[in-house]
Amino acid sequence: MALCTCTATRPDRETPLENNLAHVVRLRDGRIAESWLHSRDQYAVDEFWGAAVPAGAPA
Repeated sequence: MALCTCTATRPDRETPLENNLAHVVRLRDGRIAESWLHSRDQYAVDEFWGAAVPAGAPA
């Protein structure tokens, strides 16, 4: 398990994403068998990576 902070920027976003998350992996035979990412604020992640809202349009 890894605890980390990831940041991302997009040219169509004024505010960068700063996301604290836990990355959990399950190993089998020395290889990653499963991987899960658990974000502190999944709604903020979805909003950031979702479609950009055109300037002047309601959010």
